[in-house]
Amino acid sequence: PTTCSFILRTRFGPKDQRKSKHRTFYPLPITHRDAHCPPDVNSGVNKMIETWLPLLGGLLLLVLGGEFLVRGSVQVAERLGISPLVIGLTLVGFGTSMPELVTSVRAALSGAPGIAYGNIVGSNIANILLILGLTAVISPLLVDPKALLRDGPANALAALAFTGLVLSGLIGREAGLVLILALAVYLVVTY
Repeated sequence: PTTCSFILRTRFGPKDQRKSKHRTFYPLPITHRDAHCPPDVNSGVNKMIETWLPLLGGLLLLVLGGEFLVRGSVQVAERLGISPLVIGLTLVGFGTSMPELVTSVRAALSGAPGIAYGNIVGSNIANILLILGLTAVISPLLVDPKALLRDGPANALAALAFTGLVLSGLIGREAGLVLILALAVYLVVTY
């Protein structure tokens, strides 16, 4: 008879126990797998662990890294006498963008530019709508209107530039250099 790997064939104990209400079962070796057997239960569990464990571990490390980044940035701002807004726009902004950079570069090198685009768009939408929204719900934000007048248009121009590049269908090296140059000009002009 054919059995599956997770079903144990059994035999009864000695002959005198066969008529008894209390039977002893002894596992027999598994015979062979059949095409009709369901997949191995353990392989499904292993695949689930291989999928979710790195993801959850990465999220945990990301939360811890974010906590250390914010604490360290606040200390830098206090020691150097720099505005927390400036530190937020530069050090924290760049630091929290590193996961997107790594993800997008790896996706592009792997031949999956859609993931790179989606990562950038999704991250920006989540930052503006979700993160800003949740933060304001938890603790209302007080921001100097002058900073918004300076940084708001820069944010809008960056979004328009990205939209134009995506609509063109290709973001090449030249466009990448122009974007990096625009960031450098923004930092020099504003600070």
